[in-house]
Amino acid sequence: MDEFEAAHGHFDEIFAALKSSTRGLQQAEAKRRLAVFGTNKSPHTESQTWYYQFFCSFNNPFVYVLLGLAGVSLSTGDLAGTFVLSTMAIISSCLTFWQEHRSYKAAEALHRFVRTTTLVTRIDGPEEGPTSSVQTKVDVAQLVPGDVVNLCAGDLVPADLRIVSSSHLTVNQATFTGESLPTEKHHEVISSNSSNSRPSSPLKEPEVAATNPLDLSNMCFMGTTVVSGSATGVVTATGASTYFASLSKHTLGGKTTTSFDEGVKNVTWLLIGFMAIMVPIVFVITGYMKNDWQQAFFFGISVAVGLTPEMLPMIVTANLARGAVILSQNRVIVKQLSAIQNLGALTVLCTDKTGTLTSDTVVLDGHFDSQGERSLTVLQYAFLNSSFQTGLRSLLDQAIMDHAAGEDFDSTDRYTMVDEVPFDFIRKRMSVVLNDTFNGSTLLVCKGAVDEIICCCSYVLVNNNGEAVEMDTPRMHQLYDVAESHHREGLRVIAVAYALSPSKTSKKGYCVEDEQKMTFAGFVTFQDPPKESAAPVVEALKVQGIQLKILTGDNELITRKVCRDIGMEVTGTLLGSDLAEMTDDQLTEAAQKANIFAKLSPIQKSRVVQALRNGGATVG
Repeated sequence: MDEFEAAHGHFDEIFAALKSSTRGLQQAEAKRRLAVFGTNKSPHTESQTWYYQFFCSFNNPFVYVLLGLAGVSLSTGDLAGTFVLSTMAIISSCLTFWQEHRSYKAAEALHRFVRTTTLVTRIDGPEEGPTSSVQTKVDVAQLVPGDVVNLCAGDLVPADLRIVSSSHLTVNQATFTGESLPTEKHHEVISSNSSNSRPSSPLKEPEVAATNPLDLSNMCFMGTTVVSGSATGVVTATGASTYFASLSKHTLGGKTTTSFDEGVKNVTWLLIGFMAIMVPIVFVITGYMKNDWQQAFFFGISVAVGLTPEMLPMIVTANLARGAVILSQNRVIVKQLSAIQNLGALTVLCTDKTGTLTSDTVVLDGHFDSQGERSLTVLQYAFLNSSFQTGLRSLLDQAIMDHAAGEDFDSTDRYTMVDEVPFDFIRKRMSVVLNDTFNGSTLLVCKGAVDEIICCCSYVLVNNNGEAVEMDTPRMHQLYDVAESHHREGLRVIAVAYALSPSKTSKKGYCVEDEQKMTFAGFVTFQDPPKESAAPVVEALKVQGIQLKILTGDNELITRKVCRDIGMEVTGTLLGSDLAEMTDDQLTEAAQKANIFAKLSPIQKSRVVQALRNGGATVG
């Protein structure tokens, strides 16, 4: 089932299309489907036989020339020449096979160490008669479309799933996007013409229909991981039909031609050209002058052999194999020998941002009041919220607590927990209710998305003395301006608000309805700081004449900030939306000028790399 079709379909339609139900599949039906759809493995993980790899090691233009000359020598009775030429070709190919097969076996051994199971709901019992649904652990390779899978924090998503129920689910899609911050997921049906009923704020990007499967908030894809929450989903695709497999086919569908391969091919054709010109000329001149055409033919063959550097393939292969051994001592597995030469011939290096140029951590950058001035009061409120919440702490919560560790906040002595309104992805905020043991008052502290906090506030804190004024339209626009200024600096921004002695609308405890008439305290900003080694590496690449291009799924503003921090000059920017409108020729031209490519999908990243190669660059 197509991922967009599954995302827009209702539960009953999806289960009907998959011929399944919330109770799962019959065990016998699951076995039948396994025979039809095959195992849940990517086609690129299938094993290759040793003899297939051995024959592939002979797939080299230079080897073809040597074997061709060996055949001609054999036909003329020159056994010594035949032996020398054949030996050089065989030794070169065997060296390639030995090194690449050894690397392949090492990678395969690492793969065998990993065995993943998942919790599946299936119907136990005969197809006719009393049955019951049971949850059982199944090897992910045995999953089939229609299986009902149960996910919880820490699980690897085993196949493409349509979520049918969820609770505070967040998923890490770094496998595809490279971004470490988790993505919110839910089970609601995505309407193709849905719109936000609340007026959009200046901070929100215009809503457009999802064209990237990863933007579908009710779909989980093979290869991603569950960060928090739980969910139940029905399998819509397995094995070669998954989004992960389709992406692999697109990016790894065929063997990439390296600059080494191109060089060997060019040298081979140059030799063939020389032979095509020299051998007939030598044959005609010698035959005419000696009047012995048989001797002229043999002399022409000897010229062809003399033009061929028989030892070159073996020498090159031996050196590449030596390089592979040295790299293996540094814990690098070289699966393709020609890739070593490509590493030294780089002209363009494409890199992701998160975790490569940056440290892949979230660090608190600043805490500001409504005027944009630094404020410890805002940090204290944020610290109270993060330290007293009982749910799974996010990376932002941990950053707040790490930053506040150096401040003398008496939260544990002064405050005690009363209640909590947990975070959810609809309102995008969470609150804690605390009792102030010093004066007996109750304090509600709320933090979350800027839009969601502002809409719940009736007052704005204007100084650290607790003075607040009524929220009006000019002040609301001022808050948005402050938040937007931080956003333009490439920072992630959340807002903090509080309420003294908040009203309680329910006898059972505090709830979402109590998050009202709050006082807006200020903003907390975060960043993913660049690695200390990033700036020296950028400078070293510049000295070596290697262009650095950043391909990221993150937004342009954050990427530009990272470039400023590491001393990288921005020559141009292309967004994923721009690429979608370009032909391959247009992209090839544009990719030469830009060095920031932001908001890209995985397939678009592959297009950029191919465009650079089409422009004549050796890309790493």
